Amino acid sequence: MTRDPLRPPTTRVRSAISQAVGKLDRVNGRLAFAEFTLSAHLKIAAEGDQDLARKLLEKAEGGCLVSASLACPVKLTEKDVSW
Repeated sequence: MTRDPLRPPTTRVRSAISQAVGKLDRVNGRLAFAEFTLSAHLKIAAEGDQDLARKLLEKAEGGCLVSASLACPVKLTEKDVSW
């Protein structure tokens, strides 16, 4: 089966789990988030889609509205893709 070059590639995600851990610090006498560390775990339908799934995770990390809106660093440290 040949993929249509005008149609973006797709991958079937069977499950997606993410976890966020926030670090608190005192700023001007008040508690505030100093940083967030994220991990993402995807289960995909086919082994051959691993590279595409990783690229999608990186794209999601770079375009995340929530991360861009926070006043502290957000790091995606773990990107696990399995099938």
